[in-house]
Amino acid sequence: RQRYQRSADDAEAHLRPLARDGIAPEAAAAWRTQRRAVDRLLADGADPARDAAVVQAFREIAEQQARLMEQLRAETASRNATLQDEFEAARVALPLLLAWPIAVASASPALGRWLRRQSLLLTPEEATPPPVPRRAWALADAASLPMGVPLPLAGAVAARQG
Repeated sequence: RQRYQRSADDAEAHLRPLARDGIAPEAAAAWRTQRRAVDRLLADGADPARDAAVVQAFREIAEQQARLMEQLRAETASRNATLQDEFEAARVALPLLLAWPIAVASASPALGRWLRRQSLLLTPEEATPPPVPRRAWALADAASLPMGVPLPLAGAVAARQG
């Protein structure tokens, strides 16, 4: 009986926040009603008729608990689906919302140089240059190119040193 009381109190403690959040309120109310019925039966003296009623009451409370758990599972699945949808929407919306401020801010030459030094907002080719530009930079460094270097190569050399 003490074990039942501890288990019932523990279950009641778990039901309170669920009911406060609006999860399966009817099932929780039915469970509480059945618990009170079991408590009344256990408070009566021992006799075979009461014992049969207690067994039946325990069966009913177990069925109600199973229904409550199914409703909780369904509510949890529904809330998880809603959160997943909101997460997916944020994955699409957030980059769109941040695109224009980043574009405006990164148009600043000083900020662009700082971002590059921090290795932020780089393209894959800037982060890990392919072999051909790396070889061109190496040749340019070795040759100490004069001021009249063609523009694409000069830009690559400046970017590399920058």
